[in-house]
Amino acid sequence: MIRSVPTADLKRAADELGRRTGFLLAPTAFYFAQEAPAGAVTPKAGAWTCLFALMRRVQAGRPSSFSAREPGCIGASCYLGFNGVPVGPAAFYLSKIEHLKKDLGLAAAFYKGIEPVPARKDHLVFTLLDNVPGDEEVEVVNLWLEAASLSSLHTLANYDRSANDNVIMPFASGCQSLWTLPYKEKSSRQPKAVAGSMDPTVRPYLPPGAISFSVPAGRLLEMAGNVAGSFLGP
Repeated sequence: MIRSVPTADLKRAADELGRRTGFLLAPTAFYFAQEAPAGAVTPKAGAWTCLFALMRRVQAGRPSSFSAREPGCIGASCYLGFNGVPVGPAAFYLSKIEHLKKDLGLAAAFYKGIEPVPARKDHLVFTLLDNVPGDEEVEVVNLWLEAASLSSLHTLANYDRSANDNVIMPFASGCQSLWTLPYKEKSSRQPKAVAGSMDPTVRPYLPPGAISFSVPAGRLLEMAGNVAGSFLGP
């Protein structure tokens, strides 16, 4: 399990990896807070707002904040750890409206298998890593890459381990790949990185070649620490 690390160290680690590999978008991060930060965009209660639809404002420097009352959408309410999800209606939407699973049984099994970690505080904040206050604990960092840069980080994530499956890309919603899966990895003995944003419904909100590479904050620090002795160094 990787413990929390100073936010300033994370920012330096992301800068180092960005210089070595190149990013399409500025790194983003998630952290818990009891109150939404000043000026944060919050989804309207009861309305549908995709987390990815807020990406442009986040990249422009304005944080987004989610809560049980304002989760953005019914899926995110579950994925972000605030509420459960009504499996029947969600499965119908995934299968019969979005056509992302062949039948209702497969769609229901998908939702039953999510098992998100409950949110530790009232709000989950999504913002630029550079804008995270120094006294906040970053949980997950998202790097935004094209294929050539993903190749480098995929290799670096396997550089210091005997197993060779240290980056995963499971079928997942966009916000699952940014938050739910990498946050669950934080409690693993050897946390894995999650390559994602493969959900077709979120692709219109991203540059055409963008792939997310999301890791628990401490794993980002480990990876940056390995750069000098690796193929990316000195």
